[in-house]
Amino acid sequence: MRTLSKYSLALLLNEGSFSCVKASKSLGFVSHDHLTRQLSKKEVPTPVADWNMLPKKGIIVIDDTVIAKPHSETIEGVKWQYASSKDKVLPGINMVLGLWVANGKIYVLDVIFPGDSNRNELVQALLKRVKEAELDVERVLFDAWYACSKTLNLVHTQGWTYVCRVKSNRLLDGISIDSHKFFGAKGRTGRLKGVYKRVQVAKDGDRYLLTNDLIPHTSQSLSQWYGERWVVETVFRDLKSILHLEKCSCRNFTQQFNHALCVLEAYLFLQEDFPSQSVQAAQQEFLKEYRCPNCRQDLAKLIRA
Repeated sequence: MRTLSKYSLALLLNEGSFSCVKASKSLGFVSHDHLTRQLSKKEVPTPVADWNMLPKKGIIVIDDTVIAKPHSETIEGVKWQYASSKDKVLPGINMVLGLWVANGKIYVLDVIFPGDSNRNELVQALLKRVKEAELDVERVLFDAWYACSKTLNLVHTQGWTYVCRVKSNRLLDGISIDSHKFFGAKGRTGRLKGVYKRVQVAKDGDRYLLTNDLIPHTSQSLSQWYGERWVVETVFRDLKSILHLEKCSCRNFTQQFNHALCVLEAYLFLQEDFPSQSVQAAQQEFLKEYRCPNCRQDLAKLIRA
């Protein structure tokens, strides 16, 4: 039987607002102080996959999100961040997520709270570790933020294919990408400034997609590949709207990070136990089974010793 930490289980049992006080009432046999102390531990159950057990062939998806803390600027690690989903700057904590997607299943490669560190350098370190693990990478997908020359060159030297968005003002053959003419839906090959090898760019609506795969592509074919990145957006949406990623009011940075790990553990639990359902539907099924007071004994069996 799959088991969970007490805190992760409490996340699953609560809808709407979330607090340790409310969570302890949902569990019925754990105090809110105990849940708070669990978040203070240096090590909590990690949702990061055992890389030795991963399917060898898959896709790497990298993206980040802002964990909004609009009324909590005193929380350690909170800074003014640009949230693309809301198209504005707000106080929050940045979280980078690296996913391994294989056979329709999602695995977590790493969870990173960059803090003052450079996000691109942290992602480059992650990619080097994947290479050392000898995983068979079909594609690496990320947005324009991670399309710096150093990352593009690294992915190419690893022997992998990347597909990403690229800013329109990047120089292709010495001219900004948006100054080039794209005929029909065909891609255009050339030299991107700072990138050692030739690349291919396709215009897809008002965005530009970039790849180091020089087999002739159209905007449709590259868009289809890039669309595989959408899985990480759905993960972020579910973590925030269903599993309370932004609902931790603890002031300590470690507690905030551990809260995020427990949220991911709860997410992966639902994915594993209810693979054919959306996360929201899976949580409802879970609640039907374990929410009633008579289920306390069965609920306790789900807790990791």
